[in-house]
Amino acid sequence: MSEKRKFQSAAATRNIYPLIAIMLTLVTVVLCLPGRGMASGLMKSVNGSDVSTSIKSHSVDVTINNGFSRTEVDQVFVNNGDANVEAIYSFPLPKQASLSEVSLWIDGAEVVGEVVEKGRARKIYESQKAQGNNTALAEKNDYKTFDVFIGKIPAGDETRVRIVYYQPIKIDLNVGRYLYPLAEGNVDEERIAFWDVDDKVDGPFSFHLQLKSAFPLKDVRVPNFQNEAIIQRTGGAGEGAGEVWDITIEKPEGTNLNQDIVFYYRLEENIPGRVELIPFRNDPGEPGTFMVVVTPAADLQPIQEGTDWIFVLDVSGSMGGEKIATLADGVSRTLKKMSANDRFRIVTFNDRAHDFTRGFISATAENVQDWVGRVKNIQATGSTNLFDGLSLGYKRLDDDRTTGMILVTDGVANIGPTEHARFLELLRNYDLRLFTFVIGNSANQPLMDKLAKDSGGFAMNISNADDITGRILQAKAKVMHECLYDAQLSFSGEKVKDLTPAEIGNLYMGQQLVMFGRYTGDGEVVVKLKAKVSGQEKVW
Repeated sequence: MSEKRKFQSAAATRNIYPLIAIMLTLVTVVLCLPGRGMASGLMKSVNGSDVSTSIKSHSVDVTINNGFSRTEVDQVFVNNGDANVEAIYSFPLPKQASLSEVSLWIDGAEVVGEVVEKGRARKIYESQKAQGNNTALAEKNDYKTFDVFIGKIPAGDETRVRIVYYQPIKIDLNVGRYLYPLAEGNVDEERIAFWDVDDKVDGPFSFHLQLKSAFPLKDVRVPNFQNEAIIQRTGGAGEGAGEVWDITIEKPEGTNLNQDIVFYYRLEENIPGRVELIPFRNDPGEPGTFMVVVTPAADLQPIQEGTDWIFVLDVSGSMGGEKIATLADGVSRTLKKMSANDRFRIVTFNDRAHDFTRGFISATAENVQDWVGRVKNIQATGSTNLFDGLSLGYKRLDDDRTTGMILVTDGVANIGPTEHARFLELLRNYDLRLFTFVIGNSANQPLMDKLAKDSGGFAMNISNADDITGRILQAKAKVMHECLYDAQLSFSGEKVKDLTPAEIGNLYMGQQLVMFGRYTGDGEVVVKLKAKVSGQEKVW
């Protein structure tokens, strides 16, 4: 066995606790380079002009076990040049994912990550590098990427990188979704200006996913890879045995990895409401941590009258390429699924906002056909004035109709007001739920999550490989039904503290509640969900 050594990893936050046998530690990871060299969006390399590096191999192994997933990524990088280089390995950690392990193989030895305070980690890294020692540093680049700095890759040698991360899997309207990000986000302007992206892997690429579900499944699929993926049911044939599925994608040498892998699975329609509580404790005498997933089965009635829909669409330059095509296709197909008594209005924004439809349009077949053609001709250009787009979207509302606003953007607000306080002030003036659809890896999820939650709506992240129409229709189904207002989850029987999220807000039709916390003691626990439905308080 190879010798194991340690490298330093800077903690982005210290207030995270382990889940199950999982180290849910949010840290940043970076492989160092002297100002130029190689970098990547997740699993892509960026080559500097004087450095010849490449990705030799790339393998991914995923396990989805009911309420959470484990992803293990293993890559080998090669320095094809005749001089030693420092290097940076960078990728966008998916939303709500937490890094658990980072290992590097340098000179044949496995280097295992160790979490220390951020400033101290940087000092240790610089000191070790100055002494000529093999070292590495992991840091988080804001919300954009997770970067790993490697102090040295010897000339003609290779470096192996292994990462493991966990994330909760939410079921929405009986549909589960897992994303493995490969596409470049194109939202970090400084990085775009500096790096050239090389997304080719010289050797093979393999992706394996195993799904374990305690509940029967109706369907599984991998959009854009349906003809390449080998999908097999491998277990769970007996009554009450649950189900096990295996999905494998193999790519030959020289493949370009520039498209996300999105995996969907759908539960049977008659799945009842349920509570899944998973505790973890290293020692019976110590406090423990837990994850609880609540899937309500409340009788949320449909709203019968027509609905107004406001689409606020980001058409700035960072939305170019596949993003704007994904946006246009998703909105166009959503318009076609509207009822004749619905109305829609489209606002676009880049440097400034434009009322694209000049008011609300009745969703008749003729009007929809006309505006679908116009939406598909939208071009992406200019900067991103998100505040101006939302401000115009909130104008000319009809108080007599149920209204929902859908914001589709990559979250990069770079002109006009950009402070969260200014957006919050804007939202408080209107009783309107905002649903944010954030396209692309490295997008500004924190801002979009806050805006949606402040309005009583919710945020969804969207990949170019997603079925964006289905995602938007999920939002429509929620607006068209009653919801659980001011939901609260309480525990009795044992001491529970440090609940995250501390406040739940509203729960919509088909939406799960995922909560983390700490506990002491042992024994039975009563979990109680309380909320208002159409003004009446209900308890489960």
